[in-house]
Amino acid sequence: SSGYADATAVKFAINGTYNSSTTITTNAFTFSGISGVVADDIITVWVDGVADEYESTAVTKFSSSDISGLSLVAGVLSIGSNQNTSVSLTNLGLCDVDTGCVDEDIKHTSNSGALALGSSSADEILSVLSGDTLTVADTQSITTEKINNAGTITPSGTTTFNINGTSGTLITNTGTFTTTGSTVVLDGDGSAIINSASQTFNNLSSSGTGTKTLGAIITVSNNLAISDGTLDDGG
Repeated sequence: SSGYADATAVKFAINGTYNSSTTITTNAFTFSGISGVVADDIITVWVDGVADEYESTAVTKFSSSDISGLSLVAGVLSIGSNQNTSVSLTNLGLCDVDTGCVDEDIKHTSNSGALALGSSSADEILSVLSGDTLTVADTQSITTEKINNAGTITPSGTTTFNINGTSGTLITNTGTFTTTGSTVVLDGDGSAIINSASQTFNNLSSSGTGTKTLGAIITVSNNLAISDGTLDDGG
């Protein structure tokens, strides 16, 4: 964890069922004595009892051995751990604000194929850790202010990414972000940098006010639509 005071509560759930809690000590947390976890179980941990702007949730799919590397940072929904497995939007829906765990301190909802992060922080970030994968099925959607991807994001079919950040870099990608068949919509009202590294988009739409600036080369293989604001090539 990062930036939380000692004794901050962290909760643990297996497949949407609350299991136990612990507290943070020196930016770290440990759960012990947990049994009954089997391969492909979905593990969700979240910071509990904090103001909305400090909410954070981490989700991973269990493979084997002890889990480490779960990341809790204010404003972030983090996907992955040392398990290096694949998580789907359906998996994320097992434990969220209104399903399974039903805790308003959880960072997200994922209902009917629509993943949405809360809008209470300066930056709402979907983060995929190195070695891990987030899969997004046909017609599903993701709504977040920013994406930080060090792993793999794999959409299939006509998926939609609604990115509504209003400042900073909207897509930070040091991993693999495949956008085949998908539409990326930049609908935040404010000036921001679109990307940190060269990126290919299938459809790219900018509908928010302000200036959206290229941070690196982008390739749009299908449709580019600008209905509001300004697109700056960064040159």
